Amino acid sequence: MKIIIVLMLIAYGGYLHFSNSSSPDSFDEAGNPVTVLFTIDNCPPCDDARNYLKKRKVTFQEYNINKDGEEAKDKLHQAGGGQNFPYLVSGNQKSTIFSKQGYTGLFAQVFGPEFLTPSEQRLLKDNFNDNGEARLVMYSSTTCGYCTKAREYLVENKIPFTERFIDKDAKAKRYYQLLGASGTPLIYIGYRRISGFNKPLLAATIKSELTS
Repeated sequence: MKIIIVLMLIAYGGYLHFSNSSSPDSFDEAGNPVTVLFTIDNCPPCDDARNYLKKRKVTFQEYNINKDGEEAKDKLHQAGGGQNFPYLVSGNQKSTIFSKQGYTGLFAQVFGPEFLTPSEQRLLKDNFNDNGEARLVMYSSTTCGYCTKAREYLVENKIPFTERFIDKDAKAKRYYQLLGASGTPLIYIGYRRISGFNKPLLAATIKSELTS
């Protein structure tokens, strides 16, 4: 299914709404999510992000901070952005770095599983319970100290999780490789991806995705 975002943008930007920086949402006046990409010159990750959006047929509005002047800076500020580029906002989701798998999960959250290819759906299917609720899955290795810290954190906070050891389980290793990972732990909560043990990010994601 092709993803079409209805952009009702006019020259003065009146139909594109950003909420305050604590909640950088972007929607059109009808309430449909829109995708906005903020870039700078001489930024290979910005080029990668742009190419990804075009390849996945995501309609988007781009603001280049170097070329679009104060308008772009104002939009970036309204969207909660800072000094990291590319900066992406789509609906109520945001990303401060480009990652193919990270963008894929982000757009799956915005548009649903229809955004995913069949192979992506198979890879991410186990990140959800049968009732559709997100679950926490952690790819680990037995010699990874940060995996131990993440495991201890989850146990101490009584967070249910499934751990898959890539150095003991061939299927886990294959999935890990297909997910384009390069280190452990690799943590998924539903479609949300966290590379490494980042306690504040993990805590915030658990709060938003696993608790009501």
